[in-house]
Amino acid sequence: MLGKRRKRNVSSQIVHFERHAPASKIFNPHSDFFGTRRTSPPPQPKHFTRPIRVGRTLIGGGESITFIGGPNYVESPEQMLTSARLLSEIGIHFIRARAFRQDAWGNEFQGLGLAGLKILRAAADKYGLYVISEVIEPGDVKALVKYCDIVEVGPRNAHNHELLHELARHSTTVILHRGSLMTIGDMMSALRVLENGKRCRIILAENGIRAFDPRLKNLLDLSSLVDLRQHTAYPVFLDCSAAASQAKYVESLALAAVAVGVDGLLVEVHPLPEEAYVESKRALAPQAFAHLMKQINAVKSTLNAIRNSNNEDVRGELSDEVKASLPSRSKLANYS
Repeated sequence: MLGKRRKRNVSSQIVHFERHAPASKIFNPHSDFFGTRRTSPPPQPKHFTRPIRVGRTLIGGGESITFIGGPNYVESPEQMLTSARLLSEIGIHFIRARAFRQDAWGNEFQGLGLAGLKILRAAADKYGLYVISEVIEPGDVKALVKYCDIVEVGPRNAHNHELLHELARHSTTVILHRGSLMTIGDMMSALRVLENGKRCRIILAENGIRAFDPRLKNLLDLSSLVDLRQHTAYPVFLDCSAAASQAKYVESLALAAVAVGVDGLLVEVHPLPEEAYVESKRALAPQAFAHLMKQINAVKSTLNAIRNSNNEDVRGELSDEVKASLPSRSKLANYS
């Protein structure tokens, strides 16, 4: 009849809309979408990281921090030999440098390509280091797997599924970086591509997100480090130099990342930072990197003692000022 309005089935509309909810809502298991889910998240299980072995070195597990250093790019044989020697002298096991460059303009340094990979491998072998470098094109994957112990997928290629599918076919260790405009859900999609191959050993890395302040290129997203550690079993790293944008911020961001529980740190280290071909403002000198390592190891040892030992026993080894700032045993139990 005219004038009568048909009664709508509101509940069916909501169910239909939920089926077409955004991926970010579907990804989050604790989403309070339209109030139909629980309003408070359940207790989080205790985090577990599956360690990865590269040669004789174990990455992950929570007891120690893995340090990865090296210049941004391979520039010359002399530069790489000097870098490898200085890194080995301060106790580093991994050297990292790019041989291929994706963001070069005009007459800028283009990268040495395959020749750069060979230079990097030779310098690392001379001082007993493991090699890490970034892959850009799917056609370069075989060369990277041949010359590198760990292959990086940089932030500009984390969404390149063709490259990820090619990497997934090889039995190698991969560091998957989060792009500056990627959500955690986007990173999980890229991670699943590597997982589907069932051959890669995977490490996740945070690089920082796009900054609105023109003085900074990126901003460190500490919450993403916590989220990745809680929802995956892979080691989680921070690329300190990329997140900091400037060398003077690297130390502070590295300490903050260790406090939230990262498994490793990637830092750009150049024998002469002011002479680096690319991103010279964010590279550390080897002496500064050695000092940073001492600070990081001291902080990590203290955190391990607090988390793994009786709180009262730990208090007896600390100063009165630090004791006053520590939470009680009952409060610590809430975070375990």
